[in-house]
Amino acid sequence: MISGKLLSALDIEYLDKKLCSGFHATEDKQQVRDIFFSQISRMDKIQVNSVVVRKNRTNPVLREPKKFYARFLSSLLSYVFQAYSFSDLCILINGCAITANKKVFKQTVADEIKNKMTNCKFRIFFPESSTFYHLQIVDYISWAIYRKWENNDCQSYDLIKDKLRKPELDIFWNGDKDYY
Repeated sequence: MISGKLLSALDIEYLDKKLCSGFHATEDKQQVRDIFFSQISRMDKIQVNSVVVRKNRTNPVLREPKKFYARFLSSLLSYVFQAYSFSDLCILINGCAITANKKVFKQTVADEIKNKMTNCKFRIFFPESSTFYHLQIVDYISWAIYRKWENNDCQSYDLIKDKLRKPELDIFWNGDKDYY
């Protein structure tokens, strides 16, 4: 029973399929998103730091993967290193998201960590999000932030905004030029 309504046979079949293969916010039905966001909103220990990269404001000079990753990873890692204290770091990246540029991405992350925290031990893993529930939660939170920024749709964002340690960091906040 969800929100006072029984699930239809089609919804049950859909959920059964997704429970075996993983969740993905852009592909899931709104009813599934509602359930998933309800669960996330009740998770006490989630803390989110988010960097927003508006592609339309990204100078074409920075679009080459090495430069692009360095620019936004530097911002994100600075944000994380200021917020948390640690000596070991485990980074999980959805393997599908960067398949074509995995080697460049991994090297860029390593370079940025070494530049910011020379004594930090770290590992980078690229599991498929469907095999790791933490990445599915990140997918949903990222989707909610994306919907807020792209469409001014705060329905899902409002359910997760209390998980944000700080407001999203827009790395092009002072840019006034749209390249496309």
